[in-house]
Amino acid sequence: MTETHPGDAWQRLFHRWFIQYNPLYLFSAALVLGGVTLMSRGLALSESPLTQLLVGGVAELYSWALLAGVLLLRRAGLRRPAVLLGLIAVLYQGDLTLHSETVVYHGPAGVIGSALWLASFVGKVLVLARGFELVVPPRVLALVLAGGGGIALLPHYLGIAMAGGGDWPVALWLFALTASALFAPMRVTSLAALGAWGETVLRRALRATWAIWAVLVLFHVWFWGREFGVTGWSLVPALLLVVIRRVPAEAFVFAAAGAVLGITARFRPEAVSMVACFVAAALALRAFRSPRLVQCAQIRSRPPYREPPMDPVSIPELVFVRAERAAWLRLLTGSLFALYVAVWAHGATPSAWPAHSLALDIVLVAAVTVWVWRARALFALVPLGAVLFHAGVERGLISAPRGSLEWGLTQIALGFLLLLGSVGITLRWQRRAVGRPEP
Repeated sequence: MTETHPGDAWQRLFHRWFIQYNPLYLFSAALVLGGVTLMSRGLALSESPLTQLLVGGVAELYSWALLAGVLLLRRAGLRRPAVLLGLIAVLYQGDLTLHSETVVYHGPAGVIGSALWLASFVGKVLVLARGFELVVPPRVLALVLAGGGGIALLPHYLGIAMAGGGDWPVALWLFALTASALFAPMRVTSLAALGAWGETVLRRALRATWAIWAVLVLFHVWFWGREFGVTGWSLVPALLLVVIRRVPAEAFVFAAAGAVLGITARFRPEAVSMVACFVAAALALRAFRSPRLVQCAQIRSRPPYREPPMDPVSIPELVFVRAERAAWLRLLTGSLFALYVAVWAHGATPSAWPAHSLALDIVLVAAVTVWVWRARALFALVPLGAVLFHAGVERGLISAPRGSLEWGLTQIALGFLLLLGSVGITLRWQRRAVGRPEP
C-alpha cells in the first residue's frame, strides 16, 4: 500500500486553483478596470483630448498584455489557463472603458482615437484567432469586425444627431448583426487535433465569447440611449429576428410580426415605417433561411476524469434551408405587404396617419396580380382586399349600410361569400386528405 504524503494534497490543490483555474487573472482584470475608471474620473475636468486618449490607451495596453499572456501559456502547453485568460481578453475587446463614446467630444483627435481603437480591435481579433489556432470563416470574421466598427463609428454619427434620428442606423446595425449571427452558420474550427473533451471546451468557449460580446453590444446601446437619445425601439427589429429564428410554427412568426407592427403603431406611429421595413426583411429571411433540425452522429463527451467516453450518438444539428413552397409563398407575401406598409406609413406622426396614395395602391394591385398569376398564391388576395377596403373607407367610397334595404343586401352578399368560402375550404382540404387513413 502506497502512502500519500500530506504535501501531495496541497500540491494538487495549488495546481488546480493557481495553474488550471487561476482566480488571479480575473482579479487582475478587475483591478485594472477599476483603476482606469478612477483615472478617468480624476481626469474628467481636463479639456485636453490627450488625457482622455490616455485612459483608453491604458485599457488597450492591458488588453494586449492579456493576449501576450495567452500566447505564452499556449506555447508552454497550458491550454486550460490560456482559455481562461483568452475569455478575459474577449471581455476587454468590448471597450469596457467606453473610450469610443468619450472621444466623440474631442473633434479630429477623437476621430483619430476611434481609428486607433478600431485598428487595435482588428489586430487583437487576428492575434487571438492565431494564438488558439482557430479557423475563422470570412463570414464570422466580417460579423466580428462589423460589431467593432459599429462601436467605434456610430457614436460619431450619434454625436452629430443629438436631437434624435439615431434610431434608424442603430436599428440597422443591430438587425444586420443579429441576422448574420442567427441565420448563418457560425462554425469556428481548430487547426490542432482535439479530442472529444477538447471539442467540448472549444464549443463552450465560443458560446461564452458570443454571449460576452452580445452583452457588451447591448451595454453600448444602453449607454447611447442615455448619452445620445437613442430609444429602445432600435432594439425591436433585432428582438423580432430572435423570435422568428426561435419559434418553429409559422403562425407564431406572423403573430410576432403583427404584434410588433401593432404595438409600434399604437405607441410610436412615426417609427412604423422603419419597423415595417425590418419586418419585411425578417419574413424574407425566414422564407429563404428556415431553421431545420437534422440528426448527425457525434460524440457526446464528458470531462475525462469524471466519466468514461461514450459511443457516438445521434444528436440534432441546426441547418438552414429554404422553406417549403407553401410556407415560402406565404412568408414572401407577408414581406411584400410589410414593405407596402413601410412605404405608406412614411411620414406618419403621433397625431395623423398619411392618406392612401393612388399610385402606391395601383403598384400594389399590379404586384399582387402578377404574384397570384405566376405563383398561384390566391391567399394574397385577402390582405389586398383589406388594403383596398381601408382605402375605400378613407375616400368615402365605402360606408356603413343605412336602412333596411342596404343592410339586407349586405347580409345577402356576406351569405353568398360565406357559402363560396366554406365550399372552397372543404374541397381544398379534401384534396390534401386523399390517401390518408380514415380515423
